[in-house]
Order: sequence, then C-alpha cells, then structure tokens
Amino acid sequence: MCEAHFAHCVLDLLGARPSERLTVETLSTRACDGDVLNPLRSEDEAFRFLLYAIVVIAVITGLVLALRALI
Repeated sequence: MCEAHFAHCVLDLLGARPSERLTVETLSTRACDGDVLNPLRSEDEAFRFLLYAIVVIAVITGLVLALRALI
C-alpha cells in the first residue's frame, strides 16, 4: 500500500474536510497507478492476476486439506 493511499484511508476514518479529500484523492490516483493490479488494463496484468488467483486457491486448498488430515 502506498503512502498516498494510506493517507486517503486515514483521512476517511478521521472525517477530513472536503478540500483535504480532493488533494489526497488526486495524489493517490497519481502516485499509486502502478501499485494496483488491474486485469482489464493489459494482457500481462490479466495473466499475472490469473497466476495470483491460482496460487491463492492452491494455498487455501492446501491449508484445508492439511487441517482435515490433522483433525
């Protein structure tokens, strides 16, 4: 998570003034564009998202099978 996004979340929790919100939203969209994985942006990101999804599903399945074997 980049600093601009973190600041945006903190200001949301604190109920910041609208002028501060605009500044942080503008900064967060400019500063964090490369940090967010958007599978609709390109084929490379779609493939990366697919790999991440497969890894997450495999890890969850492995944990469930390991827990079932222990119980």
